[in-house]
Amino acid sequence: MMPYILMKLKLQIRKEKKKVKTEKHNIIQCVGIVLLALILMIMGYTIKSKQEQIEALESANTSLQGDIERASINYNELNDKYVDKCAEMVYNQSEREKKECLHFLKLIELIKEQDKYVWFQLYYNALFNIYELDDLPETPYDVFTEREITMMLKCIETETHEASFDCKVNVANVILNRVESEQFPTDPVELITQNNQFAYGRDNISDSTVYALLYAYMIKDTTNGCIAFRSDCSPNEWNGWTKQFTDESGHTFYK
Repeated sequence: MMPYILMKLKLQIRKEKKKVKTEKHNIIQCVGIVLLALILMIMGYTIKSKQEQIEALESANTSLQGDIERASINYNELNDKYVDKCAEMVYNQSEREKKECLHFLKLIELIKEQDKYVWFQLYYNALFNIYELDDLPETPYDVFTEREITMMLKCIETETHEASFDCKVNVANVILNRVESEQFPTDPVELITQNNQFAYGRDNISDSTVYALLYAYMIKDTTNGCIAFRSDCSPNEWNGWTKQFTDESGHTFYK
């Protein structure tokens, strides 16, 4: 009897243990389901929250782009107005400069016949240094190289050392006329350095020599087309050329 009761009791205990194990498993499953549901809810909220953040950022970006476009339009309008205003100011300034310069040139015209050198200094500096003008006349510096100009200045200085401004202009014109002539080289350096043509040994160039070259090129050919000069004698005919005049330095000019 006793073994049967013990066996029955053991079976009962096994059943209870199995029941407890089953209930424990069920509880674990329920807890797992609840946790899973909670995780899904949190994930759903997070996803929703991130989506809202993305939408908010996109909305802010759209608004910012609109502000940038409006600012760009305003900037372009202001820039156009500024450019137009500057152009107007430059035009008005240019017109004023022209009027003032013309008035100045008329005033100095009074001394042109009395002192050509002083007049031309005032004229040249008015155009290139005093007033800011757009349409300036061409000068030798626009046409010749620095080397060519230096050689022409050396020649003028040497051939007319300590002579008057008018005499320097005469020699300068002969050089320029030869450059333009088909009978001579067009390169001033080659032209001047040919044998038995010109003297060009002096290196210290005076201001009057510089202005003489500028005057000859910009204002007037005072020799009326002469392409040669000599100082040793003054025959009426020389080398197929005809005498035109003799200036105060003793140079006789021919063409």
